[in-house]
Amino acid sequence: MALATLYSQAAATVPYMPKCHGLIIDHRARPESTEEAEWVAQQLRWKLGMEASIIPLTWPEEHHPAERFETEARKLRYQALGQACKEKRIKLLMLGHHADDQAETIMMRLMNMRLRSGLRGMQGVEWIPECYGMYGAYHSGGLHAENTKAPDVPNLPYPVEKGGIQIVRPLLGFEKSRLIATCEEHGTAWAEDKTNQNRTLTSRNAIRHIFKNHQLPAALTIKSLMKVSQRMQARLESHKREAYKLIDNCPMKLDIQTGALIVRFPPTEALLGHPIVTDSDKYHARNTAYFLLERFAELVTPRERAPRSQLANAVLQIYPSLLSEDETELGIDPTRSGISKNNFCVFGVWWRPWSQPSPFDGLTSQPHSQDWLLSRQPLDPHEKDSPEANIAFPPTGGPLSLTNTPAGGDWHLFDGRFWIRVDNRTKCEIILRTLNDSELHVLAHNKPPGRKFTVQEISLVASSRYHRAALALINPTELRRHLPALFLKADSGEEILLALPTLGSRSTNLDPSLLPRACSWEVRYKKCNFGRRSVEDIVVPGIRNVHIEAEEQRYRREAGGIKRLKLRTDALAGDEGMRDAFPGFKNAEKEVRLTREGRPRREKKRGPLEMSESEREGLATFLEEDLQIRKRESYKLFEEPKKEGSRRISWADFESRV
Repeated sequence: MALATLYSQAAATVPYMPKCHGLIIDHRARPESTEEAEWVAQQLRWKLGMEASIIPLTWPEEHHPAERFETEARKLRYQALGQACKEKRIKLLMLGHHADDQAETIMMRLMNMRLRSGLRGMQGVEWIPECYGMYGAYHSGGLHAENTKAPDVPNLPYPVEKGGIQIVRPLLGFEKSRLIATCEEHGTAWAEDKTNQNRTLTSRNAIRHIFKNHQLPAALTIKSLMKVSQRMQARLESHKREAYKLIDNCPMKLDIQTGALIVRFPPTEALLGHPIVTDSDKYHARNTAYFLLERFAELVTPRERAPRSQLANAVLQIYPSLLSEDETELGIDPTRSGISKNNFCVFGVWWRPWSQPSPFDGLTSQPHSQDWLLSRQPLDPHEKDSPEANIAFPPTGGPLSLTNTPAGGDWHLFDGRFWIRVDNRTKCEIILRTLNDSELHVLAHNKPPGRKFTVQEISLVASSRYHRAALALINPTELRRHLPALFLKADSGEEILLALPTLGSRSTNLDPSLLPRACSWEVRYKKCNFGRRSVEDIVVPGIRNVHIEAEEQRYRREAGGIKRLKLRTDALAGDEGMRDAFPGFKNAEKEVRLTREGRPRREKKRGPLEMSESEREGLATFLEEDLQIRKRESYKLFEEPKKEGSRRISWADFESRV
């Protein structure tokens, strides 16, 4: 009530303040809670002239009120608030948490030994929690309607999401007693959930009772605990600022079609503003490096939150010189945690040094010790079978769409990285999942691994000519494992590969009912924090239909018909035979082939459609780029203005005529 009163007073004096809508949560944990919620709504409407809505919580049938009440209530409360804000198009949610609430939070974390960053408590501004995967609430829903049919940046494969709901806590610096006095001053009745007075219901209620009825040491008073929170928040924000400043200057490229990142980490000495000498300096640099790695990993991870201890160990794998002298003497080895120095998985991300020529150093590039490849770690068996990894889109019925863009349908967050929605006008269910190892093997070799074809694999080969061409363009080969794939589930239970939506690859010889108008989809990459740089500075253009078609046609032309594509299945990130650095990059360094005498073999120059076998196995460059480069080389004689009769023409005029 204090928050509503203060906002109402401010809105009366500041005309440009937006209208406020009160949201009241009815926990329905007590018989009288609904009546109390109605009373609060009436106070907001009649006393403060504010619109108000009551949101009743729906508890799971198996939930018992005495078990994990506070945790479950918090989860349901934020999810209900997120859904309400989404429906009402509210992007900023103000909460009434005050200093007493913050002190209770710090005390609880001290009791649970959640020290260091845990002692910062609640933040004044943050993104709404407990809404993971809820489109329009969780880091999404901010793209304008006019940008839904095409990327807002022409060179992107598809858009990168924006938006989400932010929460602010403007009263964290004020104690509860002051807020009650404020309400009394303005004649507003103070309202409080009576459940908060039950000291045996939750640990927070017990701490609240102790604060109110017992004399605590000075270090555990509300004011002292608030100072602890403020100091920790200031310390963490300082490390974040240092890390984010470094990130803004780090070379990096993100492929949103596969969800992979190549980045050059800053050198160790850049983590601190002065030479790193003492153990204190090393700890300071490690804290900065933690936020640095967290930001990079967030670009490609399928997970919502980072495991702090594991990510802290990852810092020492990339910056081993930051191990303190005391830790060295004690024999502490971060590799004992299961993290290998050159190849480890943390936060759902596979971290690998990039041992090929750097994509950041131009034509004379060489491998750089600080270049790393970050991609999604291999799926665990339980992840492959989870409902989140197997999303079903039932037939929607109705007339066929006149366009290839979905007219509606719910957005789904697939694998924590891709927002996908499907308009299924077919008669069958469509399944969104990743390709399994057997399917990848069939696509690569046109035969199953050491056995006969199944009916599903026969259909896979018959309809996957363009899929094989698309997969041939992806390197490293491990990135193919985690691509979203749409499968048509036939009445027989057979799943037929329909499309690779992030690559724009669609099966060609399916039933006529599967024309684009009968099934369409839309893809967006998850929201990313690119700092001061724009999305086009970080995201590579990716693979387009023209590249897939050219790859498929090249093999047909060479074989005099349709010939299977030879996909590499044994290549690793450091293979010397794989010369193309990354989808979206062209490696300028050419592979040198030697004769039997050890001399460099001369090879005839090939056009963009005449490539060697090794280049075909992992094509990761774009034909349009090749054509433009060769076009410029062919017309070097015309770079200077030339005369045509009595009128001079420029290079641009001549190029347009050619």
